[in-house]
Amino acid sequence: PFALEAAARVRLSVYDALGREVAVLVDGPVAAGRHAAAFAGAGLPSGVYLVRLTTDAGFARTRQLTLAR
Repeated sequence: PFALEAAARVRLSVYDALGREVAVLVDGPVAAGRHAAAFAGAGLPSGVYLVRLTTDAGFARTRQLTLAR
């Protein structure tokens, strides 16, 4: 889940341990408010991934995600 104080263009991407982008969950305009994006991880091995949210206003946040099968 993530929340925006104001509408913004958002990119929510998932990266593997080597820094390769393996999925893009959101890429486009998003309204203000609370939102959620699902990451199924289909075809990816179990492990630790990084989820990075960036906006056109310069905001960026990275969180760790563990995928276990």
